[in-house]
Amino acid sequence: MSDLTDGYLTLNVGGFHYKVKRAMLLKFPGSLFEKMLNSEWKEASDAVVEIHRDGELFKYVYDLMYYGTIPRNGIGMSLVGDT
Repeated sequence: MSDLTDGYLTLNVGGFHYKVKRAMLLKFPGSLFEKMLNSEWKEASDAVVEIHRDGELFKYVYDLMYYGTIPRNGIGMSLVGDT
């Protein structure tokens, strides 16, 4: 792979698979994903990366990275509950 921003990576988060653009993971300097991409995943062009966290909740992290916002319902309330 000529450029670390090329292509996709598959994240297996708690059994849920997310196909993610490498460039999207590099969008946030200093983030876990940016640090991991710059060190561990340099050669892993088709690897499945396992993350041992709640895969169902990760969709909100994915949306935040991709769209820049947390998903909301039709009346503007966050779909992520307060805990």
